[in-house]
Amino acid sequence: MSLHFQRPTTPTEWAAAIAIALLGTMGAVQVGIAAGIFPSDIVWGGENDELTVKARIASLIACVILCGMAYILHCRMKNAPSGFMRGASWFVAVYMALNTLGNALGKTWVERYLFGIMTAIISVCSFVVASSKPLEQATADSGTPYGSIE
Repeated sequence: MSLHFQRPTTPTEWAAAIAIALLGTMGAVQVGIAAGIFPSDIVWGGENDELTVKARIASLIACVILCGMAYILHCRMKNAPSGFMRGASWFVAVYMALNTLGNALGKTWVERYLFGIMTAIISVCSFVVASSKPLEQATADSGTPYGSIE
């Protein structure tokens, strides 16, 4: 597996980059909660006053899910995404819209405002990615990722 990083150039690429970065940030917060760095009552509707083993495992599972969503959006931006990835990107958009509503009903200000804004941005960005047309195939005559130097 190779990763190629390049600056986003289209609005769809920017939307994907923003959504992936925010999903990664939220995944890192979940790991921080599982490790005890952040208080556990800032997630799950503020219902977790105590960081139990089950709560730690739930936070780690949430991190895996968030990273999976980021991977789905990444794969959706490839030249020929599969039908599964196109459908999964719609699932991410709808799920994050519902998650935004859930965060708006949270008890803590962190969940309500910080996570609510983040999930709203992810929802909009993932909708842009899901509704976009697949990227065009790169031209075969360009020898470098940046085109010809001539």
